[in-house]
Amino acid sequence: MMHKNVSVKRHLKVNVDMPINGRAADPSEERAALLGIREFGTKVKSSLSRVIEAIRVRWLWLVGRKHEDMLIRLKSRYDLKGEELVKKRAYFQWVAFVKFVSKSPEEEMFSTLARHYNDDELIDILGFTAKKYDAKLMGLLDAKRSGNDAFMELQLDKATTKLSENPTFFRWLAFLAAKDRNLLEQEMFSTLARHKTRDELIDTLVFAAKYDTEIKKCLDAGLSVQTAFTRMQLDKATTKLSENPDFFRWIAFIALTDRKLLESTMIWTVSRHNTGNQLLDAIAFAAQYDPKLIKLLDLNISGYDAFRELELHVSTTKLSENPDFFRWLAFLAAKDRKSLEPQMFSTLVRHYHGDELVDALHFAAKYGPQLSKWLLDRDGDAVFMELHLDKATMKPSENLDFLWWIAFLAAKDRNLLKSDMIWTVSRHLSGDELVDALAVAAHYDPELQSLIYTHPTTPSDLVKRFGLESVSKNNVGTIFNGRGFFKLFAYLSATEKETVYTKMIEILKQFCSTDKDLDKLLAEGSYAVGAQSFSMTMLYSRISQWPKKGKKDWTNIFKMLKLDKKIGRPLFERPQLKLFADYMKPLPKENMEHPSDFDRNIFDTVKTAYNTKELRKLIDESKSDPFGLVATIRILLDEHEKSSSTSTMKNLLGFKKQNNSGGR
Repeated sequence: MMHKNVSVKRHLKVNVDMPINGRAADPSEERAALLGIREFGTKVKSSLSRVIEAIRVRWLWLVGRKHEDMLIRLKSRYDLKGEELVKKRAYFQWVAFVKFVSKSPEEEMFSTLARHYNDDELIDILGFTAKKYDAKLMGLLDAKRSGNDAFMELQLDKATTKLSENPTFFRWLAFLAAKDRNLLEQEMFSTLARHKTRDELIDTLVFAAKYDTEIKKCLDAGLSVQTAFTRMQLDKATTKLSENPDFFRWIAFIALTDRKLLESTMIWTVSRHNTGNQLLDAIAFAAQYDPKLIKLLDLNISGYDAFRELELHVSTTKLSENPDFFRWLAFLAAKDRKSLEPQMFSTLVRHYHGDELVDALHFAAKYGPQLSKWLLDRDGDAVFMELHLDKATMKPSENLDFLWWIAFLAAKDRNLLKSDMIWTVSRHLSGDELVDALAVAAHYDPELQSLIYTHPTTPSDLVKRFGLESVSKNNVGTIFNGRGFFKLFAYLSATEKETVYTKMIEILKQFCSTDKDLDKLLAEGSYAVGAQSFSMTMLYSRISQWPKKGKKDWTNIFKMLKLDKKIGRPLFERPQLKLFADYMKPLPKENMEHPSDFDRNIFDTVKTAYNTKELRKLIDESKSDPFGLVATIRILLDEHEKSSSTSTMKNLLGFKKQNNSGGR
């Protein structure tokens, strides 16, 4: 050592004493020269180290050493984790050896690590290795690429190999670990859900779950499906299930616990934590992961057939407590959201009856997209009109919208089936449609359901049963004030459909001494809310029995129909006026410029109740002419006024002439 030091000093002394470019060396230049020598030595040392390492790696390969054996010895030699192990020289030697012997060194490196490390230890070492030894991943990290970008960059989206057999998956997992350890699970599951088809996704999620520490904790704790749902905070999530990575983590948890639970519990749990359209969105999406529903959807069967496939038709469990009901609802929502409500209600009607059906409709209505909106702020009458049931051409018994409306009433307030259903139908329908609708409605009215099967037969029994015996003959019109009359009509529509009007006449005759009294009662009923359709139908059936010999009879019928009084609608919009015109004879539709004698008879009768000025006002106030009478009456009124004016003028001239003669 002394010899070396002396040599160095001698060398430096010679160099210092020697002039540089004809001058003596400066001390700073001496230090710079020394630093250059040291840097050169460092470079030589580094180069030699790499050469030695390369020779060592080649020697290891020549003697048949396996990189996996090297990792095993490395792992057993150093009791270190994560970053501490990655920094070891021996770890670098292992990485160098893998890169020397493997055609796909990065994939080989990360997949080998995955075979020998578990849980958090694996995630840590993958992340640190990615940051230090994988140039491509380091480039992606520097560019701040997303997990999905890296997935596609590594061409995992095009891979045909199963994820569990694909070493590139572990390279991607290393990227996620290096990017953000806290978001690894979310990025992993959300990316897999975007790129895997329905058939392979569950297997993929199950495999990926092995690298999710939260799922492992849930499994180790033996949590139920419901508890895991809340632990992953899916019950508080505001994101759609289809966009929520935690949903896919939960699916993986269920599949790892017991795949049968995907059918028995998954949709049931989702349905308990969602409402309205959010519920339908959630269970429709979840249906894609229910093996049984996947098959049913692929078969493209109807809602009715799916109901039976799920054995709901033989189940004794209430719908509200039956997980399979929500699976069926999920099937309907996933198949065709627009037809969900018609399919749902028509199927329930075909399988349930009486109170059981009302219970089913009451519960199911809450899950109809449209009904759930109506339940917030609509009443039965408004929904009846919104469904256009007042203008429907289809029989109510064959109209799904009518059942839809009944379901709304049951869900809104079951008491409405007793108080409002028949009342609303009576107000809006007429003729055969009214009878058909009442017959259907009677089966959903709690008060009428049992009565339909007991059949009280005589009119007096029916009067007592529906509380009409208190109606006084002196004030028989009050029969239309209560709901008992309409309930009776509905009951007879359900039990005596073919002869319902005959039966109703028999009952009303108990309150009327003569046919004339009966006609007056029906005329009064034609103005009563709810009784109009029934009364008008009955009045039309009795037209042929009314006398029609002359002006006196016409005037009496006109007054009986209360057309001489200003009540209800404007005169020319009243159905009673059309009834009177039909009684006289139907008005011609053509040649209105030349009214017939029948038209003049109608005009003359109307004029007995209204003077010219009043009649002109009624015509001018008419906003519509539904029965084609306004035009005819206007023509006749114009003629009448013209004739009256001429007559007045003649009388006036005659009076003047007479006065002039008297003056002479």
